Amino acid sequence: MSAPGIAACPTASRVIRTLAQRQRCVAVARAAYVFFLALAGAYAAALLASRLLGVIPDYFDPATLLAVPGGALVLGIVFHRRPTTHGVARLLDERTRANDLFLTATLVGTAAGDFTSIVLDQAEERAAKVSPARVLPFGWSPRMFHAAGALAALLAGILWLPRLDPFGREKGRQQAAQQRRLLAESQKATKLRLALLKKSNPNAKISDETKRAIDDLKKTFNTMKPTDKRGNFKRLTEVQKDLGTLWRHRSEKQLEKAFSRSSESQRFGSGKGQKAERWKRRLKRGDASEIKKEIQDIQKKAAQLQKTADPAERRKLERQMQSQLSDLADFLADNASSKSLQDSVQRALEQLSMCKKGKLSKEAIQALQQSLDLAKLESDAVAQAIRDLQSLEGGLRTAQLAKQLNELKALDGKGCGGCKDVGDYEDFYRKLMGGACEGEGKKIGQGMGKKGTGKGGEAPEKPEEQTDFKSERSRSAYTSGKILLQWKTHGLSEAGTIRENYQRQVETVKEGVGEAILQEQVPPGYHDAIKKYFDSLKEAQDGKPAGGE
Repeated sequence: MSAPGIAACPTASRVIRTLAQRQRCVAVARAAYVFFLALAGAYAAALLASRLLGVIPDYFDPATLLAVPGGALVLGIVFHRRPTTHGVARLLDERTRANDLFLTATLVGTAAGDFTSIVLDQAEERAAKVSPARVLPFGWSPRMFHAAGALAALLAGILWLPRLDPFGREKGRQQAAQQRRLLAESQKATKLRLALLKKSNPNAKISDETKRAIDDLKKTFNTMKPTDKRGNFKRLTEVQKDLGTLWRHRSEKQLEKAFSRSSESQRFGSGKGQKAERWKRRLKRGDASEIKKEIQDIQKKAAQLQKTADPAERRKLERQMQSQLSDLADFLADNASSKSLQDSVQRALEQLSMCKKGKLSKEAIQALQQSLDLAKLESDAVAQAIRDLQSLEGGLRTAQLAKQLNELKALDGKGCGGCKDVGDYEDFYRKLMGGACEGEGKKIGQGMGKKGTGKGGEAPEKPEEQTDFKSERSRSAYTSGKILLQWKTHGLSEAGTIRENYQRQVETVKEGVGEAILQEQVPPGYHDAIKKYFDSLKEAQDGKPAGGE
């Protein structure tokens, strides 16, 4: 900071440096004050636009007010006017009335002759008597009170300025924020469920628990001995009990209402009904491949929706995805009681509706893809549960056959050395049962006769047989007020309120169908047929022929 000449005078140099620092602080304060006024004005304008017009989000609270003085201070430090040595020396000469002594001392540093030493000596002597704090004192100027008043006014606006929304933008932002929050919560639930399902390995043929139970059953079969009838029965009963408990658990927990009969023709059109019937047949066999193909097709459309910017193409894809997801949700509601699978598809439907909003389109499509991934795993889990039930049912049937063979002392664990699964044991036991029943002294009987396997049929009757049957009549007394007989007849009822109630019901149903058509819940191909149907009802009520004139 100091000039070459003044550097030889330690006292004068120190005074100039100290005064330069103070002058710089003053420059920073002045610049910060200017920036403070600008920032306070911008803050006030933004606050008014947010509270009174709702054109920008309301982020204003007392904590945000600290950004005004803080930003002004930062801007003042960066953009203030820095003092120079000559400027400080001139200020020092003016405040101490030194007649440009210090300015001359800073300028003659490189000059030759005795004049330089005289000037420096005088500057050093004069500097010893100078106090920088008196030359440039710090004081509370009116600007500080102006700044404090501006902050108080802004704080009052934050606390008491009313929130108005004449253009409805704040309401839209609140709805978008709520949707974003719901979207984040659904994504979190999807991720947790995905991680849990992946640990259970739903792609396996049967679950680990069922596999262990079937393996225990096969080991029990292999330990059977023809001479140990009582021990065989005990071991078979124990393993049969375990299989039965596991079967009930699977049935009640996952498939209690699976494959319930419903009139799918009312929910779907002819083509959609055939597709749902195909899904149902495959799912009954423990095969979810058709459902997964449908989900993959929806995922492809979601990827196209994310890439396309054409509004018409986007609406087309959204309608197709809406229809596919709705059909899938209806099918699962009727044919699979897995609440997790239904929830994943319903979540995908909600996320698809968020895609139509526009503001959350990208985030909603990503969440939709995750929900569809979860739906595929959930469908695998449902199919695995069905296969578990089938395996357990096969194990129970085979265990029952083994018990029957054990009664005939024909059960030998070493006889089925090549059996790998329960089906092999069942086939082997059935063949063994047939051989045991056709062996010596065990011919096929006629039923109700000798020992063996009967052919069924009705038991023979002997009319001449004496029995204790007595023909009696109940002596019950008739009581007044009880209905003894009802007789239903076909015919026209008397005119009354039935016709009016019928007309009101028809109008109510017609209004509901009209609303469904407007909301695109009814396929376009059915619109004309539905309208003609209700028009025919109206004509029939008016006494006109239903088919026309």
